[in-house]
Amino acid sequence: MERDLKTEPFTAAELDALIGARDYAEFVSTKSPAFKALDLSKDALPKRREMLALMAKDVNLVRRPLLFAGDDVIIGYDQARYAALAGKRSRA
Repeated sequence: MERDLKTEPFTAAELDALIGARDYAEFVSTKSPAFKALDLSKDALPKRREMLALMAKDVNLVRRPLLFAGDDVIIGYDQARYAALAGKRSRA
């Protein structure tokens, strides 16, 4: 399923569910102007709940693209991991 986050942004609850037990910091776009405008530090992010609320408020704080494939998630553009996933699917 594809989702345009500009027109249908995640809620904090959706982000929490998608991230699950993973480190939420991996999902934060620390290079975005929105991150810099909030004067945040990638070494001292707000607590999970607060950061998810900020990410739900401003989609530019969410690192993209996000690709969920079963239990696997690819965060950001990673050509090698996309190719590996495509290879798995073609052999299945």
